[in-house]
Amino acid sequence: MADPRSSSPPTDRIVELIGRLHRERFVDFCVSLWAARGYETRVEDDRIVATRANERVVLLPWTAPGPLSRALGTLRAPATGRGRETTDGGVDVVVTAVDAAPARRLAARHDARVVGPAGLADRLLYGVSRADAAELVATHLDEELSAVLATTSSPPPTSTGIDATAVVAVAGVVCLVVAGLVGGVWTTDGPDATVDGPTGSSPTTFTTDIPPTETDVRSARSATGDAAGNGSTIEQYPPGVAEGFLDVWVLSDAHARAIDGRSYRLIVRHSGSGAFDGDRRWNGAWQHAVVGDDGTWLYSVVGYAARGNDSELVQYTVYADGSAVYRRADSRDGPTYERSPVPVTDDGFGPHTERTQEYLRRYLETPEVRIDRPSWNPDVYRLVATGQPSSADREVSNYTAAALVTEAGFVSELNVEYTLVGADDERTVRFRFEYAAVDETTVRPPGWYDEAAAATRNASRA
Repeated sequence: MADPRSSSPPTDRIVELIGRLHRERFVDFCVSLWAARGYETRVEDDRIVATRANERVVLLPWTAPGPLSRALGTLRAPATGRGRETTDGGVDVVVTAVDAAPARRLAARHDARVVGPAGLADRLLYGVSRADAAELVATHLDEELSAVLATTSSPPPTSTGIDATAVVAVAGVVCLVVAGLVGGVWTTDGPDATVDGPTGSSPTTFTTDIPPTETDVRSARSATGDAAGNGSTIEQYPPGVAEGFLDVWVLSDAHARAIDGRSYRLIVRHSGSGAFDGDRRWNGAWQHAVVGDDGTWLYSVVGYAARGNDSELVQYTVYADGSAVYRRADSRDGPTYERSPVPVTDDGFGPHTERTQEYLRRYLETPEVRIDRPSWNPDVYRLVATGQPSSADREVSNYTAAALVTEAGFVSELNVEYTLVGADDERTVRFRFEYAAVDETTVRPPGWYDEAAAATRNASRA
């Protein structure tokens, strides 16, 4: 297992700022964060409902009680919405402003996963555009993103959502109430009072039998400082990845950032299904993209599209020279040419990066995900997704999607195989993409470039 690295100072700073939010502001922050990630969001009672395409996620926000609430908690149960919500089901994620055992127990009661402050920080810093991140930080965290990114060391962690003045004002009252009515001295050592992260003799020892989350791991690593760097076994996973959990949107965005602006070759092979060009179903196809940058690339497709009981040969090549895109299609009557503007995607990434993002979201979003280090390449992680993929519009069986991912989130390979199940049709589908010659690729115009430019000279450049 590779030596772990600590969470970055900007992440630590965001974690601290999130921990200061009182409940109302924390809910507003979560609503805005999921909206920036492309969801439609609304608040229903004590929950946030986020929808995107065919995806629906119900979030249950949790914030730690302040000092007075924790002290009085020995006398009465906390109010609904402050950490002991009723468990009527329908919760997918518990989002928490502090990394605490009660939040994990709440998630266990709902059979939900936990996204803690470190996970929220990852989504803020790496899961949305820089412009959206800057607005979220300024609006909800009262900080400038540039100052956060310039952070070089982590400030001392805070443990409550109340400022120092409030703590001083209630400290005497808390001690008198607890000492007078329960006959003892109140401390924060109880299992329900943990708000600064897991406790124990080592970073991997937790005060709950609920399996540690991504947030547990990162917060424990941050809290133990240099000790974890001297032999700790805590793993630092790629963005969006935790043990048994994968946020494909966070990972696909990290992948796009990792490959953006670099040259490479991208090879895609698939057979059995998986249209990537209109509504065709392919018996077999091969794609090859030679990319210099977002505006200069050469892309070739050769495949056999299904047509009834027969197959139709489809073959074309596309070249982008930085100013326009030229497409050559070959047929029995000879080549034909088309000209169009260089495509611009909504997030600013090139079209081939956008395609691989879509592949990751399509094939890796499943109910079960495993992660390990392949023995032949311990410098990368292997993600194995199984079960019914959420993008499938019909039943599948024997589904396996395996990806090789660097710590930065770059997915160098994706291999998928499954069986489509149907009364009249059952077939095996295979899909694979792989990158090669990253930072070592040069794009040259094809031999037909001048002919294409002449044939389309009068075509609109709009």
